[in-house]
Amino acid sequence: NVWGTSISLCTMIFVLWLEQVYVPFNLSAFRGRNVLSRGLPVMVHGTTPLILIFSAIESILMISRGYLDLRPVDLPRAILMLAGVYGISIHYASISNNTGYDIVKNWKKNKVALKGWRSGNLMGKFVDRTVKDNSKWNGGILCVLWCLTTILNPTVSATTLLILMGIISRESKRVKKILQS
Repeated sequence: NVWGTSISLCTMIFVLWLEQVYVPFNLSAFRGRNVLSRGLPVMVHGTTPLILIFSAIESILMISRGYLDLRPVDLPRAILMLAGVYGISIHYASISNNTGYDIVKNWKKNKVALKGWRSGNLMGKFVDRTVKDNSKWNGGILCVLWCLTTILNPTVSATTLLILMGIISRESKRVKKILQS
């Protein structure tokens, strides 16, 4: 199936590219003039919201012994699933302690701050707004990718493809850190 394979490959390349898109922040050291650029990924949560929703769907199916089937095989269930993915994506930063305020606290531990900013509270508010915006983009992109890959019928199912690409991206970052050490 050439069509399905090409859709799978295009989706994989697109997801890997999305994992590399960042919103840049210029950070400066508390002492000195060194400036370094750090970024907050647009796909700030990756495929985690999708993984959580499908884990919940499978758990409910197993606990109910097949009587409560929430797999997205028709339009109402698909809409319910997409709303869940988008909702979890929006609120996942506060659940996982990855809000803008938490990021600024980590920066303070490393003795860096946004260049030109003095107030940690205002800095946290600014970074938190960026995290929330990226969370909305993350949720929307996951929903659109799931819909497109479901409609275009790749050789690998949409959910498997997105989860697989999330794992590949996460592990490649880990291997890259190990090799740089």
